[in-house]
Amino acid sequence: MGLVETCKGGYREINNRYQNLADTIAYKIAEILPARYFKPFPWETAQKGILYKLLGVELIKRYIPNGGDLEVRERRKIDPKYHQKGFTLKTPTLEEILKYETYSRKHEILHTAGTLLGITGLITATSLNNNILIVASAAWGAGNLYPVMIQRSSRARMHRVLERAKRIKNY
Repeated sequence: MGLVETCKGGYREINNRYQNLADTIAYKIAEILPARYFKPFPWETAQKGILYKLLGVELIKRYIPNGGDLEVRERRKIDPKYHQKGFTLKTPTLEEILKYETYSRKHEILHTAGTLLGITGLITATSLNNNILIVASAAWGAGNLYPVMIQRSSRARMHRVLERAKRIKNY
């Protein structure tokens, strides 16, 4: 094995280690936060999430490079059983929706942290009067804000399905 392969493998190992650490921290934060934070707010569910539609969240979700609606649809043409853990449902069951809801909490926390870092960087860059950092921080914050909204809008839809299932089960 050459130096390049060793470096790539080392990078992948380090990247996986940091990703696992970030996932662990995000899950711990999700456990600490009150459940009401993750429950959709009334304005998120009003008129089936019209606010998110107006903000273009569904449009952005369609074109996300890893796990966007178009990518998943194309992959399922090749492999109808295609499933991307944490981004798609394996089967359309209530159990899978509950698993996905847990993943959506983790992803929301990670992207919220990214948004907050972007805002912090933007404030710092503005005080330093550094235009390059201002643009980079604004892009970082905005680039993480839409995934937060995607997670929240997806969770609102999941909660509607779960509430409907509860009502049907009680009858």
